[in-house]
Amino acid sequence: MELLVVQRKLIINPIIVNDQNFFYESEESMLDDLIVLDDYFNKIKERVELDHLPDTNWTLGDVYTDVSIIPEGSQQNDPSSFEQYIFEWLESPEQKQIALLGEYGQGKSSASLMLTYRMIMQKHHRIPILLELRGRSPSTLQSHELLAAWGVDYGISGQALMKLLQSGRLLLILEGFDEMAEASSSEARMNHFASLWQFCYPRSKIIFTGRPNFFLDDKELRQSMGIAQSVAAGPYTQALTLQPFHFDQMTKAMRKADPDDGNAIITLAKSDATFRDVVSRPSLLYLVCVLWRSSELQKIRNSLTSASVIGLFINHLYRRQEEKARNRRHGFMELSLEERAYFQDGVAAFMAVNLLKNHI
Repeated sequence: MELLVVQRKLIINPIIVNDQNFFYESEESMLDDLIVLDDYFNKIKERVELDHLPDTNWTLGDVYTDVSIIPEGSQQNDPSSFEQYIFEWLESPEQKQIALLGEYGQGKSSASLMLTYRMIMQKHHRIPILLELRGRSPSTLQSHELLAAWGVDYGISGQALMKLLQSGRLLLILEGFDEMAEASSSEARMNHFASLWQFCYPRSKIIFTGRPNFFLDDKELRQSMGIAQSVAAGPYTQALTLQPFHFDQMTKAMRKADPDDGNAIITLAKSDATFRDVVSRPSLLYLVCVLWRSSELQKIRNSLTSASVIGLFINHLYRRQEEKARNRRHGFMELSLEERAYFQDGVAAFMAVNLLKNHI
């Protein structure tokens, strides 16, 4: 499609019409200039390259290891590389969307962020838009309003993003659907996904990420997300199920840790199935690395559960905050370790009673 443009600074294919200069510009080049992404791209790079993970000098880029997935409907049970699978899918013309499903700590959020980062660094022809759904209520917004709410932090127009989406220029990553607001009933969840499906145009590429236990049952999951094996025509979703880390992935993910600690963790994981279940989840492996030499973990390391690891880490952060408070001159209204734990227990009890997920 050729568009007629008047008085553009960038002159392409000039012609003469009634003694005046007009210029042709392709739709492709106009779309390239539609939005300015510098602030967004810099924020993604900062999160991967500069932001330190809690209580370490490591960044996500220092420790991230590509996760493995098994696509629903595949004829082989061997896990595939998530990133490789996605890059191949992005070149496919079929109207298949992706649902990245996994339980707590299996790396959904990190995989989404790193995929976004890789596409930016490789200058992929699709722009990855990482739209986190935590605390959002999609059913109360039009699709362009949801994009506008995301774009306001970067000065990007929701209407411009919609144009790019319709033109097949975006990869839309809808991250953390299991933490959407106002999703306590099946009807509310279905309404949320009905709204999110408005993003699905013939040239759209969309990735949904979240925990499958967000839904009442498997039937609701499939209905909400359009999960089906390949159909004859029209859009549908293929589920990619995240797999636990194998030992090589664990070793790679601990490349910044003390080698002795890494070897000890792998040795114990090989001999203890319960411990292996904990450290095969990327986020919990990181927590175990941070706490490995702590006396608390040494006492219970033969009976670790995901809850006990997270509990140790919370207590570890409490102590770190106390140390920081002692080093500050002005300690007005600083909370003690016991007070922090008391209020944290209250928050947890409130969330449990009200059946809340991972946000308030």
